[in-house]
Amino acid sequence: MRDAVQRLKGCWPWTLVVGALGLMYGRTLSSHIVRGFDPRIFNDDVRQQIYPFFRYADSSLFPNDYIADYYLDCLPLGFRALYTLSAPLIDPAVSNKIVGYLMLLVTVGALGVAANRLGGKVAAWGAMALTLGAALYMSRVGGGLPRAFGFPILACALAALSYGRMKWLAALVWLGACFYPVAGVIIGMTTALVLLLLPASDRGDAQDWDLRQRLRFLAIVAGVSVVLLLPTVVSSSKYAPVFTVDDVAEYPEAGPGGRYAANSRAPFASFFHSSAKAIERGFVGVGRPWVEPVARWVNPDTTRRSRSSRQLTILNLVAMFTVIGWLIFAVRQSAARRVLMFGLAAFIGYTIAGPVAPYLYLPTRYANYAMPVLAVLMASTSVAGFFSVRDTRPAWRAGVTLVFFLFVLVTLGGHGSATTGLNVDARNQPLYEAIAELPVDAVIAGWPLTAIENVPYVSRRAALLTYETHQVFHKQYADEMRERMRALIDATLATSNEPLIRLREEHGVTHMLVYLPHLSGKRFQYFRPFNPWIAEAQRKRAGDPFLLHELVDDHAVYRDGDYAIVDLREIRGSR
Repeated sequence: MRDAVQRLKGCWPWTLVVGALGLMYGRTLSSHIVRGFDPRIFNDDVRQQIYPFFRYADSSLFPNDYIADYYLDCLPLGFRALYTLSAPLIDPAVSNKIVGYLMLLVTVGALGVAANRLGGKVAAWGAMALTLGAALYMSRVGGGLPRAFGFPILACALAALSYGRMKWLAALVWLGACFYPVAGVIIGMTTALVLLLLPASDRGDAQDWDLRQRLRFLAIVAGVSVVLLLPTVVSSSKYAPVFTVDDVAEYPEAGPGGRYAANSRAPFASFFHSSAKAIERGFVGVGRPWVEPVARWVNPDTTRRSRSSRQLTILNLVAMFTVIGWLIFAVRQSAARRVLMFGLAAFIGYTIAGPVAPYLYLPTRYANYAMPVLAVLMASTSVAGFFSVRDTRPAWRAGVTLVFFLFVLVTLGGHGSATTGLNVDARNQPLYEAIAELPVDAVIAGWPLTAIENVPYVSRRAALLTYETHQVFHKQYADEMRERMRALIDATLATSNEPLIRLREEHGVTHMLVYLPHLSGKRFQYFRPFNPWIAEAQRKRAGDPFLLHELVDDHAVYRDGDYAIVDLREIRGSR
């Protein structure tokens, strides 16, 4: 009985912390969840990495879909197993949203555990509040994709480092290999740095291991990781070789003006530049501010995309305070020195990944995932660093930590966003319902970046090509997408039947999803190298009317608003 009473007494601070977070962010989170489970609203990348799993919920779907096969072959082993095994029980369109919210919960909880170990309950509250108020974490876990596992696995690693649990780190390396390999690489390098660089007193539960034991442990961790990564390496190798910076001249879709933004292709920014941008997104709150007048003073022009000078000044002050506190902390506490190895591992990973990209994945991922969670943990426990110089009453430390966080939340914080990570709203339901009524083996062709993007996920019918699935990582896949896009350009701009018949006979397309504004003069565009090919097809057309005009009138099985569906199976012979 006495033990039970003691446990209850130990729980009340956590009850207070969780209750405070619920009052602060509960309304925003509940709104996000309600919106998130609307089947018409989802994260954009589920359209490439979740829709292939529909075939495991219904074996008649996507049986010979090359794009679905490609994504399944490239997904990490654990992620693929999770959705493959759960699909017969829970529709992947639902389970991916459940996974996303669970990963947010693990991220917040793990950072709270780590901060509590280093700085106490108020620090834990602050770390969790910063995480819930920022947009970065929800945007990354949204959709339950492989990247959704990055933050929770890394946050758990920070908790393991705080407690000095080396065996926990080994398990997290393997989880990273199964779900998000970049996280596994960071944690693996962190484990090696702790075991090989730090003195015995800093190695946590491995302090009694001699060099041979440490090397054997690291070899086992690395060996199991290779075994877990090998199935994906083998299955994706059929699409090899992968693109490097040397291939951009031949494949401009992988370079400037191509498929990817500047931060996702070479040349990459420095580690510190990428880290600063990621830390800002993981630290500055979004949504309605806590104190409106203060927020207006800090950022008078909310329409600006860049930070105001006052925001930057406050961020720099917080950064300086954090760095000084942790310099003291690192001198006084072995746990702090272990945690700093995490940041060093991210830096090493970023530095190595750049020259060999994409073999160790894009280097920006080492900064974008590791540094925000590390910054939140360090900021939340920086006050504890100053108080580690001498013994003081815990109440003093808690009080100063509370004042520090109130300052941060009032000047930089927010209630969080009810929409982040849910960036697609597929409201054209009659169109998607009409496509879903087509035969289960139908293949739909439509111009990328129109409604065709949502067809595989919403209507559960195969698409010839979408922008979302048009990736440029492997040469064979890129060649296939090139061939399909050239055929689509010819068919869309055709003035005779032949290109449409070739689209049907050579690529199995049964229906064309026609974006009617294109037929009325709206410009066709895509990324390099396709725009010159579009211009060439326009010149060949020489002002003649699109054949699709006629086909929409004669063979449309659906027409409403901006879209029509044309049945290509009805086309016979030449025009």
